[in-house]
Amino acid sequence: MSEKPTGVFVRLPITDDQAQEMYRAYCAAYASSSLTTRGTATQAALLAIGMPVRGAELEVVGWGLYPAGGSNLSIFTNSGRAVKWANHFGRTLYPIVRQSDAQAQIAARDAEIVRLRDALVKSHAALKRVTDERFTSYRAKNGREVSVEGDDGERCDIIHSDITTDCEAAIEGAEKALKGGAA
Repeated sequence: MSEKPTGVFVRLPITDDQAQEMYRAYCAAYASSSLTTRGTATQAALLAIGMPVRGAELEVVGWGLYPAGGSNLSIFTNSGRAVKWANHFGRTLYPIVRQSDAQAQIAARDAEIVRLRDALVKSHAALKRVTDERFTSYRAKNGREVSVEGDDGERCDIIHSDITTDCEAAIEGAEKALKGGAA
């Protein structure tokens, strides 16, 4: 499977926030290099709000060709004939895929997003407990408040072992999720 996206799926309608995100991505890409073209900047804008689709994931079942003047789309199932017509008219071919295949791919991506989001939520909760429930000192047997310093002289925070256990479980779940397993 190709790692580089060959397409982008963008759900319509595009919100104002998405349009702004696209504009920022376009400008950032265009400003990043003198070699950036309008096309590559537009790709960056689409990738900023869309779901990348890799070419090996969807079977191309035909080719579409828009003739000059914007008249009706011509559809070809023979790639050789499609290339011949595209070259003859100086037009760009557009791959056509089955909607059902695309929807299945989107559903798989949605499931992956849910799985990764679950791991992220669990990790966030564990880390939030660290910051919310940490102590900077403890009460010694003699009744004095005592803090702990590291070898570098910096204050060390104290957390309960239950929080450490939650963090370890969150790390394990995140590692599984990133490898494609259940979170």
